[in-house]
Amino acid sequence: MLRSVMHLVLISGVAIGFAAQSSAQSRSQLIPEERAAQFGLTRAWFTQAKFDAATSRASYATLHEGTLFVQSDRAAVQAVDAVTGKMLWVQQVGKPNHPTMPVGVSRDFVVLLNGSRLFVLNRVNGEVLLDVPAAGVPAAGPAVSDRRAYVPMLDGLIVAHRLEPLTESPGEFVRTRAEAEMAEANKAQQAQQRREDMRLRQDGLRPLRTYSVGRPYVAPVVLRQTPYDEYVGWVTDVGHLYIAQVDRRSEDALAVLHRITLSGRLPTQPVYAPPKVPGVAAYGVVYLVTSDGFVHAIDERSGNTLWRFSTGTDCQQAPVLVDGRLYVATVREGMHCLDAKSGRRLWWASDVVQFLSASHTRVYAADNLDRLLILDAQSGGLIARMPLGKQALKVVNAETDRIYVVSDAGLVQALHEVGLAEPVVHNQAQRPGGDEQPADAKQPAVQKPPAKTPPDEDAQDPFKSPG
Repeated sequence: MLRSVMHLVLISGVAIGFAAQSSAQSRSQLIPEERAAQFGLTRAWFTQAKFDAATSRASYATLHEGTLFVQSDRAAVQAVDAVTGKMLWVQQVGKPNHPTMPVGVSRDFVVLLNGSRLFVLNRVNGEVLLDVPAAGVPAAGPAVSDRRAYVPMLDGLIVAHRLEPLTESPGEFVRTRAEAEMAEANKAQQAQQRREDMRLRQDGLRPLRTYSVGRPYVAPVVLRQTPYDEYVGWVTDVGHLYIAQVDRRSEDALAVLHRITLSGRLPTQPVYAPPKVPGVAAYGVVYLVTSDGFVHAIDERSGNTLWRFSTGTDCQQAPVLVDGRLYVATVREGMHCLDAKSGRRLWWASDVVQFLSASHTRVYAADNLDRLLILDAQSGGLIARMPLGKQALKVVNAETDRIYVVSDAGLVQALHEVGLAEPVVHNQAQRPGGDEQPADAKQPAVQKPPAKTPPDEDAQDPFKSPG
């Protein structure tokens, strides 16, 4: 009798183990190279996220300037080079059983909310630089500028936490002439070393706060940054778009400049198009969709509507800006491709529920049956449909042509067109490392122009090419 019971337990255990293994394999399905090749694609790389697939699931994936940040539902975050697939670092942040929001990323920082605490990580190596109370109950993930983390709260507050790097002592900069010349020659290496060795002040700098009407239930977006000021935008559940400013010379207030009331609910983050010609008098455009199907283009400086387009149905995906085109996916009626400057519709494609990426000749999107839709970039015509398998996360990529998908168990894959070994870069996106001067060192050489000085109209046009 005992032997029979033990035999039954053994069989049951093997069956359960086999079922778990089969489930893990199905969740980690690798797209076959043969299938990709049939559709003119190839796999650039794949990698397995470093978390336990038996207890954790991939929850968020965020692409920012050449790095893909993958999060698990047990508060693990890791950085992957989006071009090579190289794992850069892995970090367990906060408590695994506490809710974790999607990360906010800037040039130097990765900011994550775990429970009611705010964690600031070094973007280069994942080291935790700051662990402080979030000063409330977070409603969504943060936005991060060069100097601040903006956190939306359930009570309508937006809290701006100052991120202030510690400066080295003056004695460390005393060098001989030969050392100074060598330092100049190794400027890029020193800048990288500065980022790796960065430390933040820990003495509780007072956060800036401002109230908004309604609940800001999606992450804010950092808009324009200059040596003088920085701007941030967010939406609330009562149909308001806010644009606020911090004066970097006084840094004593987060001042609301515009509160714009729009029809319908605002289900997604705003999308920002910076001016093509940078400068203190150059302003960009804010794009957003409403639940009643309208796409709005808002002038950042005046708050006026530049144009409005009706999709005719519900929108739940943020618009995607790629090289002067705005891709707007609807819930049931496909995706519209708009001219971002005028709002004119260029084409429409059926079945699309999410934009994924674009090359010079193709646009890649997803439908609600987990298929990759390959569209002609000029007409929107359907070229092919490719099964993707069960992918938990499909990454929206406005930076390059690469297609990124992440399985439930953390298998990360990157696809691209055959023949495009080097990524096609959009929106003049740059990998980190272009301008290595820290934000705090960017002091203006002249005073800020007075407000009454009329700005250059061409400089305000975010679609005008330089020169």
